[in-house]
Amino acid sequence: MDTLGKRLRYCRRNKGATQAVVRKMVGMSQANLSDLENDLYPSSSFIPHLASYYGVSSLWLATGKGEREISTLDPSSEEALSLYLALPDDLKQTSLEILRSLAKNSKK
Repeated sequence: MDTLGKRLRYCRRNKGATQAVVRKMVGMSQANLSDLENDLYPSSSFIPHLASYYGVSSLWLATGKGEREISTLDPSSEEALSLYLALPDDLKQTSLEILRSLAKNSKK
């Protein structure tokens, strides 16, 4: 499964759920879910919620990398990872530098 849409559709069908059920469970519009399943968007802030509902890792759902099984990250960390993965490559390094600075300053 090489796209987010294919992984989302796989998970939904594997769970035996309709888009209407999934959208209610995660609090998103059915149109947005449909657009994601049809690969109209490469990522979404709903990935942690979808991953939790489907019982898969956010990393796998977002990228197809890593293990499919549930991550042990808490929801906030899952969201942070999902948001990071949605960034363009040129902003990923900047965001890491900001996080490192925040972590360093919080130890003082």
